[in-house]
Amino acid sequence: MKRLILFVMVGVLTAAGIATGAFLYLFPHLPVDRTDTLGIAEVITPRDEPSGIVFLLSGDGGYGFWDRVKARRYAANGAVVVGIDTPATFAKAEKLSDDCVYFVSDVEQVSQNIQRVLDVDSYHSPLIVGDGLGGTFALALAAQSPDATIGRTIAVDPRATLPLRKELCSEAKHARAADGRGWVYELQKGHLPDPIDVYLTRHADPAGAAHVDELVRSGFAVATAKSVKGAGRTLDGAVFDQLVKADDNGSPLAGIPITVVGANPTHDTMAIIYSGDGGWRDIDAEIGGYLAKAGVPVVGIDSLRYFWNDIDPADAADDLAKVIDAYTRKWNVHKVALVGYSFGADALPAIYDALPADHKASVNLVSLLAYTGARQFEIQVSGILGGKTDPNGPSTLPDLEKIEPAKVQCIYGSEDEETACVRLPKDKGFSLRVHPGGHHFNDDYKPVAKDILDRLVPPAATPAALEAKATP
Repeated sequence: MKRLILFVMVGVLTAAGIATGAFLYLFPHLPVDRTDTLGIAEVITPRDEPSGIVFLLSGDGGYGFWDRVKARRYAANGAVVVGIDTPATFAKAEKLSDDCVYFVSDVEQVSQNIQRVLDVDSYHSPLIVGDGLGGTFALALAAQSPDATIGRTIAVDPRATLPLRKELCSEAKHARAADGRGWVYELQKGHLPDPIDVYLTRHADPAGAAHVDELVRSGFAVATAKSVKGAGRTLDGAVFDQLVKADDNGSPLAGIPITVVGANPTHDTMAIIYSGDGGWRDIDAEIGGYLAKAGVPVVGIDSLRYFWNDIDPADAADDLAKVIDAYTRKWNVHKVALVGYSFGADALPAIYDALPADHKASVNLVSLLAYTGARQFEIQVSGILGGKTDPNGPSTLPDLEKIEPAKVQCIYGSEDEETACVRLPKDKGFSLRVHPGGHHFNDDYKPVAKDILDRLVPPAATPAALEAKATP
C-alpha cells in the first residue's frame, strides 16, 4: 500500500509540474564511489526493503528530468535505481587506455556495494533497462555479460550500432559500423547469460529492428514484442512487470536461489552443488552440465544470493533438507551427492553436520572443490574481488572431520596456497585429489567433474569427453 501511495504521489506531483521541490526529494539518495567506466548520475532508494535494483540507461541527451521521473516511479515500486548517463559513460570509456572496455564488471560491483550498504535481505541481480540509445547500450551489455551477473535486460527501440569507438570486451561476433563511429554487436554463442526482452514501438529505428530480427534468426533466444505505446511508457510497463513479480509462489523452496540442470537419472543419484561466492557460473555451471550429461541431474544453489546475509548452518541444513526431499521425489532417486566450490565448499561441512539423520543417510558423497576451511556463512564483497581467507580464522575443518571419511572427497589445485585439503588427517581415509593450477584449476573443469563422477557412476557410464586423468 505504501508503494501504491508513493507511486500515485509521483504521478500527481509530476502532472502538477512540481519538479524541483518535494517531487525530486521524495526518495533517499545514496552516495556511491566513482567507477572507471560508468557515469552514475544518481542512486535512488525506496523507503521500504528493496525488491530489486534497476540500472536505468539514459538516451542521447544524457540523464535528464524525465529519467529522474522514471527513477522515482521505479523506486515507488520498490526498486533501487542507479541512473546512468549514457553519453557521459561513453566519454569516460573513450579515455581509457585499455584496448577494450568491460562495463559489466563495474555494473556488478556497484550493484553488490549498494546492496551491501543497504543491508538487503537477499541479493538482487540487476535489471539493465533503457530505450533508444539506452536500449542499444543495454543490448550491447548483454553481449559481454557472463552468467549469473545480470537479472534481465530490457531494451526498447534499440539501434543497430553502439556509438562507441572503443570495442567492448566481448566474445560476441561484432563488426565496425559503416561510418566508423561505433560497432554492431551480436550476442555470445550458446545460451543467453540472462533473459533479454526487446520491445519495438512504431518509432523504432528500422536498422535496429532489422538487427534484432537477425539476432532472432541466428538462434538467440531474444524475446521480442511490438508496442503501440511510446518508448517511455513501454519501458515503464516492462520494468513494472518485473518489479511486481513475486518470488514467493507458495513453494517450500521459495527464497532458495536454485538452478536446475535436469537429466534422466540413470544412476539413482542426484547432485546438489553450492556455488562459489561469485554466484552460479563458470566452474559450478560447467560441472553441473557435465554431471547432467552423465545421467546425474543437478540442483545448483547460488551462494552469492543465498549467503548474501548471514545464515545459521542449522537454517541452511533445513533448506538443504527441503531441496533433497523435493528433488529426490521429483527424480525418484535415493542417493544424493553434495558438492561445493570455494565458499560453497567451506560452508558445506557445517551444513551437512546439521542435517537430520535420515537426510545424512541419503548422502553418499561430500565433494569439496577448492576448500579453504574458512567458517563463513555470509558473502563478503572483498572475497568476491579476490581477497584471501584468514588461515587462522574460524574453520569448518572440525565439522568436516565429523563426516564419515569414506563419504568425503577433497579436490584442490596444486598451486592453491589456500587449500585446506592437505590439512586433513592422512590416516583417516579421506579421498584427496589434486589437479594442475590454483583455486580455479586453470579453468579446466572436466578432470574435476570426472573425479566426482568416478565416485557416483560406473566407469563405463562416464562420457568419453570426461576421460581425463587427474594428477595422482
